[in-house]
Amino acid sequence: MKHHHGWLGLLIFLGMICMWTTPVHALENQYLNDHTNTLTEGTLKDAETINDTLARLPGKPTLSMEVYDRIPKGQDIDKFKVKRFEQLGIGQKGWDNGLYFVLALRDKKYALEVGYGLEAALPDGAMDHIVTDAVKTSLRKKHYDMAMTAVMVNISTWLADHKSEIATPAQIKARKAAAHAQQVRDNIAVAIFLGLAVLVVGLLIWQHKRQHAKLLQVFDQQVATRLPLFQSLLPAQQAAYRKQLSVGWFKAMPQDLEDWLMRDFAWYIRYKLADLAPSVPTPMPAFAYAGIDYTDLPDSDELVWQAASLQAYFNTIQPHLVRLVAPFKQYFNGFSEWAPNHSFKDQQEVWAAFVEHVTPQDAKKLHTLKAQKQFFEALWRRLNQEDTDGLGLAMMPVWISDVGGSASSGSGFGSGSGYGGGSSGGGGFSGGW
Repeated sequence: MKHHHGWLGLLIFLGMICMWTTPVHALENQYLNDHTNTLTEGTLKDAETINDTLARLPGKPTLSMEVYDRIPKGQDIDKFKVKRFEQLGIGQKGWDNGLYFVLALRDKKYALEVGYGLEAALPDGAMDHIVTDAVKTSLRKKHYDMAMTAVMVNISTWLADHKSEIATPAQIKARKAAAHAQQVRDNIAVAIFLGLAVLVVGLLIWQHKRQHAKLLQVFDQQVATRLPLFQSLLPAQQAAYRKQLSVGWFKAMPQDLEDWLMRDFAWYIRYKLADLAPSVPTPMPAFAYAGIDYTDLPDSDELVWQAASLQAYFNTIQPHLVRLVAPFKQYFNGFSEWAPNHSFKDQQEVWAAFVEHVTPQDAKKLHTLKAQKQFFEALWRRLNQEDTDGLGLAMMPVWISDVGGSASSGSGFGSGSGYGGGSSGGGGFSGGW
């Protein structure tokens, strides 16, 4: 007897192991596949009942549903429902009247994909009639059986009320033919537009190059020799000016090109003062010239034309430069402490932003080299949209928050509360709770 009891105990033990190790299959039938084993058998029977009801409508529409913990592989639910709809091949051939509803419990999302033949009968605008406030309330309370049954009933009721809008195979064929014809016309129109655009752009580029060549010819032959300052520029600086010569994409060539080129060169020297400053000895740090608005400089073109060299021009306008930078001279040393670890382009950008925004009251907070250096680093990070934590910005001028723009803090539709949704590429909708 003890021997038999031993075998019986072993069999019971092995049976329990089998129960523990055998995978739990999803609760499913022909119309509803619950991968979470959350729904009851009653809801599966409801799915069969609803599809029996739908079978009385034109074309016998089919509703297939799935419940996931999360959308597989973290896919976008709108893309997933379209792909899954195609995989399952839902609906009657020729009628294109399948329906696919998916629910992701932990993602708190739902979506409905509608076959082509049902798009007029169940448009995107029907979402609030299918996933009603009552359905969302049930979902929030985790009454998933109640929510799924309500969705099924709402879909069935809506289609019954709009059965006259269910497209027949003949109507679907005609619509697809019309859509294809329209697509062909659209493609032809786009091709013509692109062809004309390419032609126009090509003509503009040809005209621009033609104008540029003409400007270079006149400048090199008749203007450059009259400008000692140009002759004193480094080859790279001369090339930079010659490269940018242009009267504009949609402007005609000036009648007096020599006069126009003389004035253009004078404007260029004043406008590029900060870029030119590092190439000659200057009484101020090179970065300081980045904060000077060229419109504040003497606008007499003769000062540029008569200058024997770039150095001579800087010497001529030096009194004006000193006056313009005087309010910011107290920050030179602090900026010079910060500048060595950054490119000259970054230095120009930071200094120009600083000069544009700084106020006399800021000097109270930026009275030490350490504070100035710290501030310029914070400003540089702000301009580059980098993290500014730990840089003591609470003690900095408030205007720094307005420099360089900030990343949008606006939330997408439905974020936070979870009430999101929107139409997919085809028929149907998606949302959250």
